[in-house]
Amino acid sequence: MSKPLILIAALAAAFSFSAATAAPVQPQRIEGRVAEALSFTGETLLVRSSKGELVESDMAVINSLKLRFPEYDLWEIQSAAGLALRSGDREDPVPLPAGSYAALTRARLSDDGRVLALAAGAGGRLDALRWQRGGQPERLVPEDRAWRSGVSDMSADGKTVTGWLLASEDSLPQGFIWTADKGFSLLPEPLSVPLAISADGRTVAGDHYRGTLQMLAQRDALMRFDAESGLGENEGVKHWETLAVSGDGRRVAGYVELARSRTWQGFVWDTEKGFVNPAKPPVLRHKGKGMPDLAAFGRRVLAAAGMSDADRVQFVQTDVVRWTADEGAKQIQPDAAFAGLSRDGRSLFLHPLDQKDRLPPLWQLDANGKHDLNQAVGSDTVYLTIRAVSPDGSRMWLNGSKGNADHILLVENGGLLAFTPAVASIEPQAFSRDAGTVAGFSRIEEPGYPSIRWRAGDASPRLMRCPGDEQDTSRHLISGDGKVIAAGQYDNGKNHICLFGPLP
Repeated sequence: MSKPLILIAALAAAFSFSAATAAPVQPQRIEGRVAEALSFTGETLLVRSSKGELVESDMAVINSLKLRFPEYDLWEIQSAAGLALRSGDREDPVPLPAGSYAALTRARLSDDGRVLALAAGAGGRLDALRWQRGGQPERLVPEDRAWRSGVSDMSADGKTVTGWLLASEDSLPQGFIWTADKGFSLLPEPLSVPLAISADGRTVAGDHYRGTLQMLAQRDALMRFDAESGLGENEGVKHWETLAVSGDGRRVAGYVELARSRTWQGFVWDTEKGFVNPAKPPVLRHKGKGMPDLAAFGRRVLAAAGMSDADRVQFVQTDVVRWTADEGAKQIQPDAAFAGLSRDGRSLFLHPLDQKDRLPPLWQLDANGKHDLNQAVGSDTVYLTIRAVSPDGSRMWLNGSKGNADHILLVENGGLLAFTPAVASIEPQAFSRDAGTVAGFSRIEEPGYPSIRWRAGDASPRLMRCPGDEQDTSRHLISGDGKVIAAGQYDNGKNHICLFGPLP
């Protein structure tokens, strides 16, 4: 473990005192609602009913999106029952059909809280929509251009939206941009999955897919195989290889090397039935030195499974692409994955995927060149992801994963900041626009692990408690200015929101 990670763990253990003296805050308790987004000042809250549920038929929409966006949250949809914009005690329902669902992790509010962009639909549809409070939702992609479409991000003023569309059931995603003055247009082909837009709407960044839908179907089957096959826990298996996936994406063929034996055995695994080995699966017993001819054995395995070289596993590759209103689309880094964009559009974050001997590092690219953030935190063995970044890219909160342990890290002007005990005590869940204020819950304080707000420069965080006998805080949101916090909670099995603020 690197010194920064040891430091954070030690400071977390040391903190148990000053936060308890912070002045109490009287919250507004909103019953039966789940919070999804806050406007910049916190005056407008996007809420939905806590009783809404998806139905079985909605899974077809989820599966079609998860197949194409396995690494992104674009596929996550929830029931849109009771979806509304709330200001004070007034709620304005979003006019959607009964039984609607929406991709609420990507729902975006304009800074003034008057415009909402989201993907929503019912009965198998999903459309990128823009809704101005008091009006009707506007479809951003012409109906004849897309089978399904969704929103990725929106400019601060709500006048520019970027997202994705699937032209047909057999399509990979394409990116689009919609502006209030020009309407819909496709982004150039190299930008197939736009993921972020600058505050002024003039810069979009994301990934470009290089591959086919079959490759994505193979990946989906392999992910299910890894999760469900149980080979990783089988002590009788020393090693295994997956070789091919059937054209319908249902069957996986491969072989295992048995432990304590120079024996290899082929297998076929079905996504619905599990292992479906024939009565006499291909077996290779090797008594000589060195390795046997596994390539030839692999061909035997494929033949027994009724597959060919056309079914062999191939992977979709991604490149990071940036589009600007002035210069169009440009590939920024081949063989890489998008990780973040500062709101001014000048700092781009990505993971290069061609690293052979270490985890993919996190790079920041800006006018001053490339910065390896793993070097900033002093470790190339930690997988870093962006949690929050200031509009100019100078301050960022990173999540550092190593094995089963996660650590929160704060980097400013290219260097790791030493955490105070106050910061190390927080389990952060939301960050203000300038990345200077954090909301979450306490790792230390008992009872109830109360909500916490901490601002850069504060000697101690502010503790906030919601009235109720039992509290299980599931999610925090924070306004862009850092002055309002919405904590989603359970009390005796019922959902409510505790709204704290405006705070000084």
